[in-house]
Amino acid sequence: MEKIPVITETTASQPRTGPRAGIRTAADDVGTEVVGTRPVHQRPCPGGWRDCDLNVRAVLGSGRGIAHRRLTPARSMPGELAQYVGGFDCGRLFGGRLRSSCRELALRSARQGGSVLCEDGRMPRFTSYDGTTLSYSVAGRGPALVCLAGGPGADVRDLGRLGGLDGFRTLVMLDARAAGRSEVPSDRASCAFTEQARDLEELRRRLEIERLDVVAHSAGTLTAQAFAADHPEKLGKLVLITPAGLVSREVDEVEVAAIRARRADEPGSAEALAAGAQPWSYGAWSDTTRRHHEAEATYPQPPSWLRDAFYVRPASEAAAATEVARRAAVLSPVLVVAGSEDGVAGVRAARRVASCYPVGRLEVLAGCGHWPWIDEPTAFRELVSGFLDG
Repeated sequence: MEKIPVITETTASQPRTGPRAGIRTAADDVGTEVVGTRPVHQRPCPGGWRDCDLNVRAVLGSGRGIAHRRLTPARSMPGELAQYVGGFDCGRLFGGRLRSSCRELALRSARQGGSVLCEDGRMPRFTSYDGTTLSYSVAGRGPALVCLAGGPGADVRDLGRLGGLDGFRTLVMLDARAAGRSEVPSDRASCAFTEQARDLEELRRRLEIERLDVVAHSAGTLTAQAFAADHPEKLGKLVLITPAGLVSREVDEVEVAAIRARRADEPGSAEALAAGAQPWSYGAWSDTTRRHHEAEATYPQPPSWLRDAFYVRPASEAAAATEVARRAAVLSPVLVVAGSEDGVAGVRAARRVASCYPVGRLEVLAGCGHWPWIDEPTAFRELVSGFLDG
């Protein structure tokens, strides 16, 4: 029979005994030291620890400013289950009781301000409906917010922490199939945004969240909108950042060309071009935008065929009208964020997207390009957090 791991908190002074041994309370934060044990799991994971969804190693900061202490497994197991460094309330971390799900441990750990890694140092991953393994990261605190990158095929690390949204939400950042650290599927057709919506539903089920709040960027907004149309009852709130379109790629190329021409002689344009960047994709070229551009170059690049596979179009005008009607039936609140200086997607596509949803709202951030959380992080964070909390 498999051993159930136990996390033990050890310090130098008097031990606490009884049923709350190992549980740190507010009184402990002002000097009482604790020695005790409590199981992370009430029962072993099906298939053993190595086959579990998440063999978790979480690293937490001293979120409440109390003395650092270490919790480590008290019994041997195949690899390190969990190591926490920093201050947190065990009772609050586990919601007053310990759950049997590794993914729940990961999500709750991240809500205390930490990041989550699997025991082999990679990000959490799950097997989607067709056997493709997808990776995601978890960071922040508060209710879960699923995040989709653009591209198509951009590494989700391109989103950073979305201007500081991790201070208000637990960011569950999914690498799409054939992108970032997720697998490339054998069936290229499964990379169409209409099909990738199925991965989002699989993630929702794995996280056991009834209604997903989703934030998506650029091409990723098509996947998010397809999910909303397929599962309107499973959507909480939706944030669409510089969207590529409503039911397919619908960027107004005339508008985009005009923005690029208007911005061609801006300060920093020549430097951005020399660095291999598109100066019209940011609100302005700066040290911050340069670092963002340089980071992108370090991420895995998607396969060359992905763009064509992703951007599918409705088969006919009637099919397109049906897809528009399905989105118009989504009654969840939708925030569409555009950048006034976006030379990649422009503003007209965002306007069309926002106008489709009954509870849709468009906000154009002045001076921002295609990555508004990079250009104006404070304005972006306040706008999106206010919408999600409203």
